[in-house]
Amino acid sequence: MNTKRLLALGLAIGLGLSGGALAQERADIAVVLDVRKEVADALRDGLEAQAAEQGTTVDFFAPRTDVALQALVEDLLAKGYAALALASQDEDALGASLEKAKAAGVPVCVVGEQPQLAALKAAQGALWGITTDEAEVGRLIGEDLVRRLPKGGQIVILEGCADDACCRDRILGLRSALSAQSRIEVVESSNADGKRIRAFDFATNYIIEYVNLRAIVCASDEMALGAQDAVDNNELGTWVYGTEGSREARISVRAKGLTATVARDYEQAGRRALELLANLLAGKLGESAVPRIEFLAAKLIDE
Repeated sequence: MNTKRLLALGLAIGLGLSGGALAQERADIAVVLDVRKEVADALRDGLEAQAAEQGTTVDFFAPRTDVALQALVEDLLAKGYAALALASQDEDALGASLEKAKAAGVPVCVVGEQPQLAALKAAQGALWGITTDEAEVGRLIGEDLVRRLPKGGQIVILEGCADDACCRDRILGLRSALSAQSRIEVVESSNADGKRIRAFDFATNYIIEYVNLRAIVCASDEMALGAQDAVDNNELGTWVYGTEGSREARISVRAKGLTATVARDYEQAGRRALELLANLLAGKLGESAVPRIEFLAAKLIDE
């Protein structure tokens, strides 16, 4: 495997590659980051650190749109990159990109926020996934509530968009953990569409309707922050949980606003993705070179 110097960030915007990336000698591995900036930054830090340690070259790219993601992957395959690391939450664009990589015989690692596991499994071939078990995220919150409410109590759930697999899995994990305490009653479960203002409105109404409400569990941090605003406005002690470990949510937890959120180590995920692909290209995996999905550890942040 070529172990030249790590290239500086070559960011491709839109359908093609940036002029700087084309002008330089192509790296071994192409990384496409199509996720929110906070996650992309952490992934890039881990990928770059691991590449420097292993002497592997890496080029970074970012599409403008989901359509551009597919075209960019096609372009990268045509350019002859030996392996790809992809971070995207778009099911259709990700699935189409994986199929094209599989057809080209190029190994891919999908990394970061939960990739569509169905797309990974359908594509199979030389494909890896490094992600979070979102049901485990919900279970961590459910277990914390069971610990805090030994005598039970009323809680409300604010779900995300109906087609968001991550949010659905979080709620399934939450309900599974809550089943250990039959006296915890879910009095309402509503879809706030992942929006802060809708969560604020729902939470405001539920606080008024259920005077003994103990907790509001939200399937995203954005909704949790909206619900927390409602709790603060009413000067109540209702607990509010987020699920994504975003920077804003962690700040709120430290300020004694949100009760907790759940963090993932995306920098470590980036490191692991690069380690896996680099070792694969160097022929170091041997019999263990079997495509698989690895789950990141999730941690409840409550202080």
